[in-house]
Amino acid sequence: MPKWGTFYWGEELWEGLPFTIGLRFYDRNGVLAKIITSEAKNFPLIDLEFEFLRDGGCGKFWFTTSEDLELEQGYRCDIYFYKTKWYSGRIQTTPLEGTQNIYRYEGFGYFSELDWKIISETYENVELSSIVSDVLQKYYFEKSHIER
Repeated sequence: MPKWGTFYWGEELWEGLPFTIGLRFYDRNGVLAKIITSEAKNFPLIDLEFEFLRDGGCGKFWFTTSEDLELEQGYRCDIYFYKTKWYSGRIQTTPLEGTQNIYRYEGFGYFSELDWKIISETYENVELSSIVSDVLQKYYFEKSHIER
């Protein structure tokens, strides 16, 4: 898997290729809401772009479909190739209802929920893995959609 960069797949690139593209969408409670896959008839995905950031993490993404998938802001989008997850992020922009025949969704990876923080905690006689777990729990998991 590439370390960083922007990746684009469009209908003209994957038409007839022997691999699977799939998108899974989860609501704000983490419940699977919808799956679309290139193995199904009437695959609605027209094109898709996502990026990996040089500093690490999933960057922005967007995709267009030929039908309204009825997804909401805050839904998690996981992108799969060959049944392997390549990307995960949250939908931030959805199409305006009734305004178009092509539907565009946009979002950003969990990197957007991170922030540079200076941690002033003092840890003594504690394993490094326990320190990392504590910092993540106190400063990230409780204040974002990022999960263990």
